[in-house]
Amino acid sequence: MFLDVAYKAFIKIKLLKIIMAKKIKEGKIRLMPQEGKKINIIHRKIKFNKPLVITGFQGIGLVGALSAQYIVNKLRLEQIGYIESEELPPLAMLEEGSLMHPIRIFSNKERDLVVIESELPIPIKLVYKMSAEIVRWLKKIKARGLVCFEGIGVPPEEKEDGIDVYSISTTKKLRQRLENFVPELKRGIIIGMSAALLLESKDEGINASCLMSESRADIPDRMAAAAIIKKFNQIYRYNINTAELEKEAREFEKKLEKLLSHVRKFSKLAREEKPPKIYG
Repeated sequence: MFLDVAYKAFIKIKLLKIIMAKKIKEGKIRLMPQEGKKINIIHRKIKFNKPLVITGFQGIGLVGALSAQYIVNKLRLEQIGYIESEELPPLAMLEEGSLMHPIRIFSNKERDLVVIESELPIPIKLVYKMSAEIVRWLKKIKARGLVCFEGIGVPPEEKEDGIDVYSISTTKKLRQRLENFVPELKRGIIIGMSAALLLESKDEGINASCLMSESRADIPDRMAAAAIIKKFNQIYRYNINTAELEKEAREFEKKLEKLLSHVRKFSKLAREEKPPKIYG
């Protein structure tokens, strides 16, 4: 008896699903979209002056975050806002005793330059939603363009002849302009926030580009960040001195090499050490 009732209920549910699917297809029923968790861009009430917007997020060699943070510090930009979402990890950054939001927004006094930067790895499920919200905001503040900073992973031995910087652009006009300063990346894959921002910008008709420097993937690569800033200076006529960043890079590499030499030394001793004799 119970099996008979369950079977009839199963058949009714299947028929109901078929009828509903047909009505939806015919446009007789519309499904209301579910309300998702919002992403909020919060900032002071500011009148922007058609700003150029830079983004630097965590990526290969931390190049994006390092270069964006360096520009913020050297140009003494002030924090004007932040990005928040319930889907971000519940954490706060601490610098010199001051609490900071994980995704921060900075601007200069002229309001013609904005930097969005973060060391936080953005959750994959949030990447497209956040990119779409950032691009909507760019249109709202009438930004004249977007520049993403990113790294390209290459082995250390391939960087001995210097660090190459490449570009990706969303419009033909911007591509032609950048070709005078930096070669275009003809083939490859770009992932993460920079990829999503470029795709969203292309769909919305925003002039967007990504400057990508060859970088080590295993360490924070300050030299790669300096290479991007130098190209940025040439393209957008800034004069940001990268000497301090390059000095930090050399000091870090010396410490790393010293550490690696100790590791190699102990590894060699371990290989040369004779195994103990085992008597049966």
